[in-house]
Amino acid sequence: MHVELYHCAKELLSLFCKKKNRSKLISPLKLWDAQLAGKLCINAAFKTSSKTAVLRWITFDGRDKEFLQENKFEFEIVPDGNFRKYTIDILHPNYKGLMKCLRIDPTNSSEPNQWVKIKSISF
Repeated sequence: MHVELYHCAKELLSLFCKKKNRSKLISPLKLWDAQLAGKLCINAAFKTSSKTAVLRWITFDGRDKEFLQENKFEFEIVPDGNFRKYTIDILHPNYKGLMKCLRIDPTNSSEPNQWVKIKSISF
């Protein structure tokens, strides 16, 4: 299964944390089966003070209308500003069934002047 959430050959998706708030990237609404899409591939550069980022999701079952606290998975990043391909095995008991939206919180910190640049996100 291949689901393309974001890809652009010419321009990057950039998120800059200029103020003391937690910025986030939210995918467009898509429909996918978690059983068939357990590995998320991200080609990105992170420049943050944190060595982890957080992946969140909303299920399609109608109960979740927002990103719930229990639907999150933390993954390791290298926060040096260089592009890397991250392959994330989403091993979480709540990541099952049909999904409709993802969110990436690129930093656990609220410090200003941090950023992430993304070339692509897919399953």
